[in-house]
Amino acid sequence: MASMQPEASLDKRVYRIMHQNGLLLTRHTGKRPQLAHEGKVVTLRSNLRW
Repeated sequence: MASMQPEASLDKRVYRIMHQNGLLLTRHTGKRPQLAHEGKVVTLRSNLRW
């Protein structure tokens, strides 16, 4: 039990290893792509939810 590491340094090690192996998700930038809506929404009946 003498080799126990503080939790913060363990988290950094896991993050570093995942980064080296390309296992991290892309970072969220807050920017959303501009989506163009082309067309018309069609429903089976008026006021129908599903």
